[in-house]
Amino acid sequence: MSLLWKKYSYAIILVILSFILGITMIFQLDDHSDNYTHITVSDGQSLWSIANTYKMENGMTKSDFIKWVQNENHLVSTNIKSGQTIIIPIKTKSKEYNIQQLASDAK
Repeated sequence: MSLLWKKYSYAIILVILSFILGITMIFQLDDHSDNYTHITVSDGQSLWSIANTYKMENGMTKSDFIKWVQNENHLVSTNIKSGQTIIIPIKTKSKEYNIQQLASDAK
């Protein structure tokens, strides 16, 4: 065993560190879709019309908005269907912000 360790110690350490790093990366890559707004597509809506609706809130061009939505929702094309729920690049407000907003509105 000690001969094996002397001969391959660097490789064994590299494999162990790679494994630990891999596990750490998996746990760090959370699904951040909860940070963005989810909308349900209505009749007649398209990605272009949704991009027009939210253009002032996200600071993206229409084509960047559509590419982002396609990537985040794993859409192969720009076709969306009524009733489909999609994620759009508009940050949701935190619950704490909503509670503070309600408290200030009550004054």
